[in-house]
Parts: sequence; structure tokens; C-alpha cells
Amino acid sequence: MAKLVLELLAAALLLHVAATLRISAFNIRTFGDSKMSNQTIANFIVSILAEYDITLVQEVRDADLSSMKKLVSQLNSASSYPYSFLSSIPLGRNSYKEQYVFIYRSDVVSVLESYYYDDGCEPCGTDIFSREPFIVKFSSPTTQLDEFVIVPLHAEPSSAPAEINALADVYTDVINKWETNNIFFMGDFNADCSYVTAEQWPSIRLRSLSSCEWLIPDSADTTVTSTDCAYDRIVACGSALRQAVVYGSAAVNNFQETLRIQNKDLRIPPGRMGTVVLALSLLSTALLCPATATLRIGAFNIQAFGDSKMSDESVAGVIINILRRYDIVLVQEVRDSDLSAVTELLEQLNSVSSSPYDYEISGPLGRDNYKEMYLFVYRTDAVSVVDTYQYEDPQDIFSREPFVLRVSAPHSKAEEFVMVPLHSAPHDAVAEIDALYDVYLAVVNKWGTDNIVFLGDFNADCSYVKQSDWASIRLRSSDVFKWLIPDSTDTTVGKSDCAYDRIVVCGAKLKRSIVPNSAAVYNFQRAFQLEQEEALAVSDHYPVEVKLMA
Repeated sequence: MAKLVLELLAAALLLHVAATLRISAFNIRTFGDSKMSNQTIANFIVSILAEYDITLVQEVRDADLSSMKKLVSQLNSASSYPYSFLSSIPLGRNSYKEQYVFIYRSDVVSVLESYYYDDGCEPCGTDIFSREPFIVKFSSPTTQLDEFVIVPLHAEPSSAPAEINALADVYTDVINKWETNNIFFMGDFNADCSYVTAEQWPSIRLRSLSSCEWLIPDSADTTVTSTDCAYDRIVACGSALRQAVVYGSAAVNNFQETLRIQNKDLRIPPGRMGTVVLALSLLSTALLCPATATLRIGAFNIQAFGDSKMSDESVAGVIINILRRYDIVLVQEVRDSDLSAVTELLEQLNSVSSSPYDYEISGPLGRDNYKEMYLFVYRTDAVSVVDTYQYEDPQDIFSREPFVLRVSAPHSKAEEFVMVPLHSAPHDAVAEIDALYDVYLAVVNKWGTDNIVFLGDFNADCSYVKQSDWASIRLRSSDVFKWLIPDSTDTTVGKSDCAYDRIVVCGAKLKRSIVPNSAAVYNFQRAFQLEQEEALAVSDHYPVEVKLMA
């Protein structure tokens, strides 16, 4: 992998998922075309940014914003949420200039106002900041504190004490301009070691302001290399903002460990490489905002999922990034009798997600020595499992009879529904899809509900299910069922063009809960810009997905 030279400071707001607001500041050293032209590095950056609702990106050197637009485009492809960005102009005293860029989730926060702090006459040499703060006021209707200000700073190392001290003047300026002192100061302050010594702290006014709290202590190490320096900081000011910060939640999160990046991959040059993630939390209201409450359901046949898939870091990384799109996802073709790969999958998923994941899994299913399991991975703060049962299949029609799940999703319009998985044997696909009608009757009889999602790799196209077969398939011919993935869709990674993977729903309440036009194929090859060989190493199928309304 090319040089990965990232500087990272993240203030992550890690609440209950209902109204979680996660804020980060990420110094990506010399962010521009060279970073985004290396897809491995770009994927790491996207993985980091996808965890946050607001990210301050520093050291952006991208005057035409082409790289930033590419980054946000990839972020929107990889995330189930919409992202936008707001950029400063290039800032600096000479030909070397950087930009501050705020990337934010437009469904949970909005920009109210912004301005540049005027710190004096730059041509005269009387200005204080090398890169004066680009100050932004955000609206966050789902948090306890619904408005706050973020003041960014990437300090010049040689003038760090003076620049940090001058943030006290910025504090006063924001109060005078916007009549609020609920302000975050964050970024790469270069606030330690040779740049800011212990003797200099008493003269730094932002440090002594009683209304402000320094959340990252001087003893912290925010560097990746052998140095031990607390360069990167988060300062919270204002009584309402400080009360909203969860006590003890400011912490270091090493992205190298989180993303399992090997030192051999980093190729770190001498000197400082970068910083780690710093996290804190804001209290939020208990009510969900509509955007965060949308429930995303997926089905993904991960071809021959087991230890070999999870032992390949690149493949595992793509799988993790795909699964984290969903609140509940059916994984098929699991071949992992001791659950070692599933355990590793969940550990990695939970290590990179701010939302907790758990799973339900069937026993090994199959008529002979070849067996597979159905695996449901779900976010426990959005979904709970009410009941499960293994369909008995009295006529032995199914090669892998459905492992049926009844789930509660209290923040979705559907509230409760049943999931019926199917990975059909290709040459028995017609009979197996037809027999899902019998499963439908069994579920209605057992649980008294017809709000059911049938999903999985039905092998429902091309040579396995021909056009002439559809009339004999009850799941297709009955008006009770709505097929969300059309026959014209291609759900395969390779050169074939077949709609093998499907999602079918029934039940009036569930049908009304479907977000219009949300049923789709997730083309992870395009989203992560993989070569076909790299994509096929993950699977020969794309996931299919659908959203339920709040």
C-alpha cells in the first residue's frame, strides 16, 4: 500500500443510536489528489468518516475541491446516509495554503451560519493565526443542545502558544456575534512537547477560562509514532454544552488498531505520522429524528463465508464496510461450524461501529455433507429478536429450509415483522420459491402475522427460473406478495446478468412501511472502486436492500 500519512483527531458523540450525534476532527495530512488516487487509503478515510455525523477535516490542499467532491461521493456510495460539505477558502500567509472542510450528515444536522475570524492585517504581518478559524454554527435538533458552534484550529507549530492563546479572543468574538458560548474548539493545536511547554500554559488564556473544559489531558498521547505528545485537543465551552458532554467519554481511539492496519502497510516516514481518534459524547433527546429512524434491511450471499474470508484483511474489510450499512442483514452461504469466522466478524464489526451488533444463526443445513447456515446480523439498539424457529419442511422441498426470525423494530413504522431467508439449490429453485408460500401459511398460523419479508439468493433468474416458470410459482402469482427487486436487475458480480437475489414482502402494514424506491442492489464493486477480481474475492453476489420508514 502507498504511504498512509493520516493525522486524526475525532470527537465522536457516542449516544444511544436513537439520536446519536458523532463529531470528529480529522487532520488528513496533505489531503488532495494523491490521497484520493490511492484507493486503499481512500477506503480507510471513507471508513473513518462514515462513523461521524460532522467531521472537521484539516490540512486540505484542494483548491478546486475535486478531491473533496470525490471523497464525499465515495462516502455517499458507502454510507446509507446523505453527506454534504462546507469548505473554507485556502488559508495561509504565503503560497502554502490549507482549507478547513466540514463534512456533515445533512439528514441530522444543518449549517446555520459561518464566518472567518478576522485576526488582523495579514500583509502587515500583524495577524496571529497562520490559518484563521472558519467558524460554523450547527443546528442539531435531535440532541439535548440543539445548536452549537465549532471553531477549528490547525496551529502553526512554531507559533502554537500564541495561536492557542488567541482562541480566547475568538471565544469572545463568537459570543458578541452570535450570543452563545456553547462552543467546541478542536483540531490539531500542536499543543505539547517542544511546541507548547509546561511553562507556557499559565499564559494561555483559553486554558484558564472557567467556562471552558479541556477534555483531553496533557498526559494523553495522540500520536501514532514513537513520540508521546498531546498535540490534538478538544475544548468544550459553555455550561449547556459542558453539561451535555457525557462524563468520562473523552478518550483515545487508535485508528490503526480499529481498522487493523499493519505497520508494514503504513510505511511510516521518519518523524510524526499522525494522531489518533479522540472521542466524547453529547447527551441527546430520547426521540428519534425521522432520518436516523429509517431501518435498512439487507441480504448478502457471501460466497463460502468462513475462516478463509476473514483471514484476508482486504476481503474482511470490505465485508465489514458492507454489513455496517444495515440495521439487520441476512448473510447466506455461511460455512463456519465452530463459528470462529462469525465471532471474528462480529468483533471487527463492533470495533469499527459506534452501534452494537449481535447475531442469530441457524444450525448447519443441507441434505448431505455440504451444509450452510443462515446468519442474521443486527444492531441491538435498533432491532431485537422476539422469536425464532426452524421451518420443518415436511415434504423436504428445501435444500436449506428457512430459519425464520420474528423481530421487533420499535422505531420503524412496521414495528414488528418476520424475516424468512432462502438460499435455494439452483436446480430446485422453482420448487423452493413456490414452497415459500407454504412457509407464509405456516408463519401466519404460528405467529398470527402476515407482515413478512422473504429475502435471499433465490437463484430466481436465467437458466434456473425461466420466464415460463413464473406462472406456477405461488409466491409470484398471488397478489398478496410484492416483489421489490425486478427481474431486469443484475445481482451478480461477474459477467452474468441475472436477478438471482430478491426481496419479497407481504402484509398491509409492512408494505406501507417500505420507503418508496429504496429497494436496490448495492454495487460494492463500484462503491469501493474494486477490480472485478477483487470484488469476486468478496463474493459473486451483490447485496440487495430495502428501507423501512420511521
